[in-house]
Amino acid sequence: MRMGLESDVNIDVAVVEEVAIRKQAPAARKDTERHLAKSERTVSQLRKFLLERQYHKQVIEDTLEWAKRSNLVDDERYASIFLRSHSGNSPMGEYRIRAELMRRGIKERIIDSILEEHDDRELSEVLIRTVKSRYAHLDHDKAFRRAAGYLKRRGFNSDLIMMVLKSAFNDKEMT
Repeated sequence: MRMGLESDVNIDVAVVEEVAIRKQAPAARKDTERHLAKSERTVSQLRKFLLERQYHKQVIEDTLEWAKRSNLVDDERYASIFLRSHSGNSPMGEYRIRAELMRRGIKERIIDSILEEHDDRELSEVLIRTVKSRYAHLDHDKAFRRAAGYLKRRGFNSDLIMMVLKSAFNDKEMT
């Protein structure tokens, strides 16, 4: 007779699930608020967090909807913040930004919308300064190769990379 039940008693699974959902919902909201207070998150990241906490599937979906309605989580806001934060001292190109946002669960249409506002060319002055400060001490060929690799890994397109390298190394004859 475990949990006050006898062996021949029928249990209504729907009632048990309803009780579980009712009991878990407040805890899931509290965990969500605490988790989101630490930093901005995507809906996908929040879903993963709630799954790891082993909440009931319906509780997770209800909590996600509540968080969206309460403006606690917003993928467009997250993508915009991410883009701004990677346009200054640690710039990323469109390819890398797209990959990072997709990895974080941002939908393609949101990424496209955010990237329309972003122009790699606006970053050229920052990139030129960065390349000069990081590679000016090296001989020309080594500096050129390393800077090109660095910019490529950061996700910038080839045209922008060549323009930055030409400007940074004052090398008009490069093609």
